[in-house]
Amino acid sequence: MPIKILLITHSAVTYTGLAEITRLIFTSLIKTHPNKYIISQIGQFHSSAVIDAPWKVIPTRSKYDAAGNAFLDPEDIYGHKTFQEAVTAEMPDIVFIFGDPEPILPYCSESANRSWKLILYITIDGFPIPTTWKQLFKADRIVTMSPFSKKVIDATYPCEAKSTSVIPAPADTARFQPIPDATKLQARHDILPDWIREDSFILGFVGRNQWRKQLWLAYYIVSLIRSGQYYFCQNCGAVSLTADTYRCRCSLNKYTFATPILDVHLWIHDPTGGSHGTWNIRTLETMYNLLPGRDLHYTEGCSPSSHLRPDDMPLLYNIWDALLYLSGGEGFGMPALESMASGLPVIYSDYSAHAEMLRRADAGIAVPGVLQPEAGCCIQRIISDPAAAVAAVRKLYYNSDERRRLGKNGRHFATVNELDLIVSNWHNMFQEFSDGS
Repeated sequence: MPIKILLITHSAVTYTGLAEITRLIFTSLIKTHPNKYIISQIGQFHSSAVIDAPWKVIPTRSKYDAAGNAFLDPEDIYGHKTFQEAVTAEMPDIVFIFGDPEPILPYCSESANRSWKLILYITIDGFPIPTTWKQLFKADRIVTMSPFSKKVIDATYPCEAKSTSVIPAPADTARFQPIPDATKLQARHDILPDWIREDSFILGFVGRNQWRKQLWLAYYIVSLIRSGQYYFCQNCGAVSLTADTYRCRCSLNKYTFATPILDVHLWIHDPTGGSHGTWNIRTLETMYNLLPGRDLHYTEGCSPSSHLRPDDMPLLYNIWDALLYLSGGEGFGMPALESMASGLPVIYSDYSAHAEMLRRADAGIAVPGVLQPEAGCCIQRIISDPAAAVAAVRKLYYNSDERRRLGKNGRHFATVNELDLIVSNWHNMFQEFSDGS
């Protein structure tokens, strides 16, 4: 008999990272093992479709305002009200929940009180985590996305450490892959707006406008590069934002005032279109004297109600020169893996899962910083050092051989973690539960 799996995560029709990873895993699972699985899903945030649903999706509930406009029911954002109805209708063998731990907690009941196995695939993006999350261990299996996340759990719950495992997100190395330089120039000719020269150096940013993503740093760093308002050591490349040059690594103090680099541009790919989120982008543009159409570019067709289709995303990585990924913390970091699969070097914040992955691959330049607790939850986030980030950009700007070396390393790492291997791990786990273990 086929194994019936009920998924609970971001709807498979949406553009989010969780939806993308879910599609990759389970569409491949169905394709690789036909007739062995029946998939259905409670679809969180079921709106702004970018792809047809690959299986039955049960949207979470909606409400209506006085004007008759629909909006997501705040009490059912994560499917808690829809769950019992869906379980009764679908009669799953396995309930697979993917997301942040906090909204997963209400689903964690004792195994004696349910007829299905519970597998949690959780994202943990920083230290510390609340001790109240112990309820998660009522699940039959907890899987984290990275060794970093497992270390965080193990440090808080050492007695339960053996019950957690790690399966990273898969790399779609068929869809995301490097292209030859000549093809890249042609793609730039076809895609770039007229004001960006085809031989420019383009830094890409992929992510939501959240405090954790530290989007403001991307604006600040590009402003410094384009204005030349910093000092750099001509011997070792170290950067200082003031005339105080004690931070020079080589101690030769061959500092000089920088010259503006005007062919460096920032490309922002933000699913909210920049109009929603923590940072007011108009204010950031004013603060750092950056203008769309001169210094930076926003992906067209990217807004709360629309987005690029998954098949269009690889082109962004192919026309950029580096990914600027100074996130304050990531449970995994899908843009980093997509960059590596595309052979694109990454300038990244040296903390959490994405940093662990990029360091292991030697696929980018780590930027140090200071840790700051996020308001409310007190989870530590890294605030990257702008001077070190500027130095990293300069290093890649002036050294095409280094860009190619890091990109090649990233591609090799991605192929080791490609889709077939990851899906095989999940298949083995599902079969284990199906056999009654």
